[in-house]
Amino acid sequence: MTAFVQIGDTHFGATRETMFRNANPYDAAVRLVEAINRLPRRPDFVMHTGDLVDSPDEDAAYQLAQTVMSQLDCPVYYATGNHDRAAKLRQWMTFGAREDLAQDALFYRFAVAEHEFLVLDGRGPDEIDPEGVISAEQLAYLHAIPKTGRPLTIFVHYAVHPVGTDWLDNGMLLQNGLALHTALLPLRERLRGVFHGHLHQGMHVVRDGITYTCVQSGFRQFQFWRPNDDEVVDETIAAGFNWVDCANGQTVVRRFSTETHI
Repeated sequence: MTAFVQIGDTHFGATRETMFRNANPYDAAVRLVEAINRLPRRPDFVMHTGDLVDSPDEDAAYQLAQTVMSQLDCPVYYATGNHDRAAKLRQWMTFGAREDLAQDALFYRFAVAEHEFLVLDGRGPDEIDPEGVISAEQLAYLHAIPKTGRPLTIFVHYAVHPVGTDWLDNGMLLQNGLALHTALLPLRERLRGVFHGHLHQGMHVVRDGITYTCVQSGFRQFQFWRPNDDEVVDETIAAGFNWVDCANGQTVVRRFSTETHI
């Protein structure tokens, strides 16, 4: 069995006192790390699926994030969010063992036992933010992956498919999400899931036999269940994370809140 914890959208500021959307990201992240370290089982790794920091060019925010994230009692991996820079994540954050597949983008793979993991970089140029895009290089790599083999799990920051909320569907998705989905279709027999963040809410989308799982924010949740909303509305749900077990040909996702008694 392979088990990992998925977190995301922590939005660290440059100081412990920095506020964002009327909340304190540092305090929320400390509670998040403490909750994960209290779990009765130690995960094989923790995967942060992007938006580690809020301002992508503030070195102090990455430094503060590293101080907190280094307290996790297992290897940690990161995907590039629209609020992050791949180069800054490489510079300041400590990763678990990995094989880089690109020099500039944070596109890499790693393995745990018999399970393979692939991290895609969907961060596009600033002018398309907060939308993302998967590069032609990454799509070509996906198309070349053998259809059969060891279990495979994929991580990316951005949502791939529409979820029925105007503000999200019209400006927050991968611009070429359909191209990514098409590249993944031949891998369905190997694929244990696609895990992402960006939506600040926990949810699943199943399309053509592939499950896309979004983790709740480690900081602040958004409402997006009202179809006609045209702007972001904050939710009162607590920060949280996913515990994911991959074994016996299935994937089990358990959602936890930082307020859950562990």
